[in-house]
Parts: sequence; C-alpha cells; structure tokens
Amino acid sequence: MLAELTLLSTVAVHHVLIGAGLFSLLFITVKLFKISSEMQSWLWLTALLIATVFPLSLVINDPQTSKPSPLVRVADLNSTGERILNDVSNETIEIRNIISIANSEQQNTANSAPEWNLPGEFIFNMSSILLSFLGLWLIGSTWRFLQKSRSLINTRKIFSRATKITKDISIEKLTDIPVLTSQEAHSPMTAGLFNPVIIVPQSLVNDFSNQQLEPLVLHELAHIQRFDIWFGLLQEIIAIIFWWSPIVRKFNHKIHLNREIACDIRAAKQLKSSKKYAQSLVDCAKLMLTQQKDILAMGLFSQKKDLQHRVEEVLSSDLLQKPKKLIIAASCLILTTATIATAQNYAPKINLASIEKESKFFSKLTEAQSEYLITAVNYGDINMIRTLVADGIDINTPVVGDGTALIIAVKKQNITLVEELIAIGADVNQASRGDGNPLITAAMVDNLDIAKLLLANGADINAVVPGDETPLINATRRGSLAMTKWLVENGADVNLKVKTSAWDGFEIRSPLNMARTRAVKDFLLEHNATE
Repeated sequence: MLAELTLLSTVAVHHVLIGAGLFSLLFITVKLFKISSEMQSWLWLTALLIATVFPLSLVINDPQTSKPSPLVRVADLNSTGERILNDVSNETIEIRNIISIANSEQQNTANSAPEWNLPGEFIFNMSSILLSFLGLWLIGSTWRFLQKSRSLINTRKIFSRATKITKDISIEKLTDIPVLTSQEAHSPMTAGLFNPVIIVPQSLVNDFSNQQLEPLVLHELAHIQRFDIWFGLLQEIIAIIFWWSPIVRKFNHKIHLNREIACDIRAAKQLKSSKKYAQSLVDCAKLMLTQQKDILAMGLFSQKKDLQHRVEEVLSSDLLQKPKKLIIAASCLILTTATIATAQNYAPKINLASIEKESKFFSKLTEAQSEYLITAVNYGDINMIRTLVADGIDINTPVVGDGTALIIAVKKQNITLVEELIAIGADVNQASRGDGNPLITAAMVDNLDIAKLLLANGADINAVVPGDETPLINATRRGSLAMTKWLVENGADVNLKVKTSAWDGFEIRSPLNMARTRAVKDFLLEHNATE
C-alpha cells in the first residue's frame, strides 16, 4: 500500500506543479496580449487537459534505472574529478575502467531522464494522513458523481417534458435545432449530446419579446456549434476525479467564463449588433432580480462581476477579428507540444520500480507472515520459503527488527541459504530500516565469502542506508582489515561520507573517522582517505 500511496501522491504533486506552471504562463500571456475569448477558452481547456493527463505519461517502470535505496551518496573527489586508485593490479585497473565507462553511460542516461517521487520516509510517516485523504478523495468523488448524476437526471426530465413554443415568434427560423420551452427550466440551456435541443424557460417566453429572446437562443446555438456539451462533459469527469484540486477549479472557471463570452460574441455578431446583445444580458439579469431569483444559482454568471465583464467584452467585440479554426487548432497544438517537450526534458520521471523498491525499505510484513518467514530462514528451510513465496509473501519486504529474508540469512552466515534465496528472487540491494542491506550485514559479520557472493550477484558496493551507512564504513568500524581491503579493491569509495540523522546529531561519518584499528586507518590513508 505504501507504493500505491507514493505513486498517487507523486502524480498529484506533478499535476499541481505542471498545472500551476501552465496557469501562470497563460495568465501572464492573456494579460500582455489581447487574445479573444474564443481563443482563450480553447487554450485554457488545452492547459486543463495537459495538467490532468500529462503527469500520468511521466510514469515509467524501468528496473534498470531504479534507485537502489532512498538516499543520496556523497563522494569526495580529487582535483581532476577522478577517484584515486592505488596499489591495484593492472587487471583491476582495467576492470575499473570498464566499470567507470559503464557508470558514466548510466549516469548520462539518468541525467537525460531524471527520476523523482515523494520520499518513502515522508510517505511512511504521513501514511495515516494520506490514507485519510485518499478516503476523503474517494468520498468526495463519489459525492460529486452523485450530484452530477442527479443534475443529469433532472435535465433529462426537463427535456422529456419540454414542449414546442406556441407563442408566435420568429426564433425558430434562426436555427434547425429544435427550440423548446419548459416551466421547470431556470435558465436557457442546451440538452442532448447526439440530438441537441435548446430549452428556454417559460417565464422568459412569457415576459420577453421576440427581439429579447433571439440573443438568448443564438447564445445557446453557439454552445452547440462549439460542441461545448461534449467538452463540458469532459470537464465534469475531470472535476469529479480531481475535485480537490485548486488547479482544476481555477482552469474550469477560466474556461466557463471565456466560453460564455465567446458564445456571447458569436451571438452578437450573428445579430450584427453588439449593443442589442449586451442589452439582452442586462434585461435577463433585471428580470431575474425582479422575480427575486438568484442569477448565480441559475448559472447565467458564475460571479456577479461576470455580468459587467461579459457586457464589456461584447461591446468591444467589434474591434476584434474572429480567430479562424485553423489558428485556434495551431495555437492549442503549439501549447501542447511546447509543454510536453519542456516537461519531457525537465520534469522528472516517476519510476514504478524505484517506488516499489523504496517503499519496501519502509514496509513490513504482518506478524503472522513475519513469524513464518523468520522460522523458515532460521531453520534454513528453503522449501518452506518457496511455499511462502507461492502463497504471496514477498521475501524482499522487511521483517521489522530483523530485515529481509536475505539479510537474516547473511546474519546467520548461511551461505547456502543466501545462494538459494538469491536464486528465487531475493534482492541483493534491498535495504531495511534499521537493518542495513545484505552487503552491509556481510561487512558487519565480517564474512568475506558471502560479501563476494553478493557482489557477484549485483550488490551495490557503495550503497548508503540511512542509519547504517555503507559496507566500507561498517567494515572499518568493525576493524576488519581483510574486508576493508577487499571492498576498496572492488570499488568501494574510501571518501564516501554519510551525514547522520538529527537523532545522531547530524554527524559526518567516513571510513577513516570510523576506523577502529591503526592497521585499517593506515590502509585507508595509503589510499588517500580523508576524514
């Protein structure tokens, strides 16, 4: 569950950051340049879709680039940037050169596709709060879905009971779209995805003249021509899922306002009179106030100041040239392409393999699973372990206070069991909170044979585990000269320093300052180790 929480939380953070960046960019752009509401409505909608969908495209599953542990390595390098290597054979130097090239290539790959997710320790410490938020997320989405479903049902009822306008007016000549009326409708509206109709409230039909009704019908017709019913449905789906997101709310408000203004201007141009259309907006608002109806609840204006803004935009619309569909499509495509290109180059990927590996560091088995696994490992019963794996127990998930099955086997110095565990999928780099990792454990117990076996199977010789440092630091702290020599000869960094947590006073630990014996210190100094 920790991995799932990390993934959801990280995607949510990417959504907010990418959305905030896009919102700021568009907000500044429309302030600096005079962009029509028609164009703005589509740009804001494009930005909303990018902020919603693009974070999901950053999710990858690449075990090859997954981080070995939730930590940062700190290495001191000499002036040329190369690690000092002394007292090694030509063969070892050659091997190291090959490893260096491979590491360099891997580093270049990592630089071109950086990874980032919320730290596993943060998710672990905040898991109860995040689980509560996840529950609230589901409840909120369900509640909003039910609300929108009820609204849809009410709309269908209005549509099914609507009748043709009997009043002798000419608005039906404006469009082939059926124009109906209903006493249940509170404001002009469009309904129907595949066979749209325009529904006008009976109160407006009774109180408005033909000339006053025409702008309202043309406004709804513009919504149909722009396919706003379909795009509005898409917005509602996004709002249901991301109901908690301030970014989605901000985008939706911008889309709604600019969409309404775009339809206002379309209707005004078809009337060939901006003043006439602006007056219809004012008349409609006056009628609602006279009848003591809330114009906000009716959906005519999302905020009271929107009326003034819409009137001003309509009156100034004669100064603007209507953007062509091709220009709008090209602008949205440019925004999408530029955002994706920028994010692909600079936005870090969300690696499922890294999240899964890191989450295990803070995860734990149940009490029953732990008891079965510890018993099997203590007795060296590989068949029982295979049975537990077949029953769904992950041998790479740590047992609290004991570590992973492989760490326990290393502690027992059971090299046969270590080999068999690796053969059935035990991760040689899986760390455990408070128990290090397999190679660190091998250094702690000073078992060189197991250490060689782990390295041969891909153990990271310079892995850092918070609270347990590195294999080399543990070897020097134990005073094991043989283990220290072997680790250094196989690539362990003599100057890889680790900063401890606040619990240990943020102490800087290195192989040299943790060395227990004079012989170990002398060996490290010969290899240019520093404190």
